Amino acid sequence: LGATVTVAACDVGDREDLEALLAAVPAEHPLTGVVHAAGVADSGLVGSLTAERFDTVLAAKADSAWHLHELTR
Repeated sequence: LGATVTVAACDVGDREDLEALLAAVPAEHPLTGVVHAAGVADSGLVGSLTAERFDTVLAAKADSAWHLHELTR
């Protein structure tokens, strides 16, 4: 199909880390897609998670999605 793909990884929960990665995207090859596959595996039912464990699991998806939303507009 003639596509070129660059795979890059960073901690998308760390806004500054994500911002640095996005700043490195060359203007001649702009970002056209994102696969947000961040996740933290923590066994347990939601009701049994401590606040700290819940925050860790939620941050991987919700906080990261928000950072991606803000920085890729």
